[in-house]
Amino acid sequence: MECDGAMYHSAKSARDRDRLRHDILVGLGWTLHHIWGTDWYRHRDREEVRLRQLLESLEADPSVGRFTGRSVDRVPVTVEVEDQEFDAYARPAWVLDYVAAIPRRPRNLDWTDVSNARHLVAFVEEVTRSEGPLHLETMKARLREYSTLERVNKNADRTLRAAIDLADITFDGEFLRVRRSRTHNVREAGGRALDHISPEEFTLAVLNALSSQVGASREDLALGVARAFGWRRTGRDITERVNATVDLAIRDGAIEDGPVLRRRPAGDRGGDEN
Repeated sequence: MECDGAMYHSAKSARDRDRLRHDILVGLGWTLHHIWGTDWYRHRDREEVRLRQLLESLEADPSVGRFTGRSVDRVPVTVEVEDQEFDAYARPAWVLDYVAAIPRRPRNLDWTDVSNARHLVAFVEEVTRSEGPLHLETMKARLREYSTLERVNKNADRTLRAAIDLADITFDGEFLRVRRSRTHNVREAGGRALDHISPEEFTLAVLNALSSQVGASREDLALGVARAFGWRRTGRDITERVNATVDLAIRDGAIEDGPVLRRRPAGDRGGDEN
């Protein structure tokens, strides 16, 4: 019996490897039964019936092979194998590029003067629509990039915050978001620091990584999340944030706790998926 996840079998290199193993074992007289990990998780009763029927049919057949002294007709095996490099850091299909905003340049004004905040509102809204949810530090970086400011000092920071207050966006003190919007996408880090990725985007990455693996330990899940954001290491900071996000998701009913974590279908927790 073989049970693997759909994502494991989706790569061409995995299909070649499985075909080779399948043909060799069948040629040696083995009977193979495949169960998709997703089917076992979602339709276990049905898969148990299929497995039971197979075992009962095999039990009814006369025994053959080395333990009975009867020979087994071996099927000649001819397998063509195509080598293909496997990238352990390949980005999952549900991760998008991080696209930085290219806003219209704000007027060349003195941004250290808070009275000019109203002239910065359109710039703030345009960047937020393009990159939101985004961290305040990312907004400061865009302001430096598209103005004559070399750095956002205390006075410029005050002007920026005043413009944010006037803008048609939401701001929780760290992250800027378009009003009444929901995060549906996970983007590569794109140079963003770990703490500059919004809670909702990071949570969605955790849930999507868990769905891709059907079930995973916390350690494996941290590796999957790091790969999604394009990080080639899994440091303590990443692991701690993944664990904190998992704990909140367990509390909210989005993840089923245990040695192997599993994402609960939306219908099982009475809410909507992100």
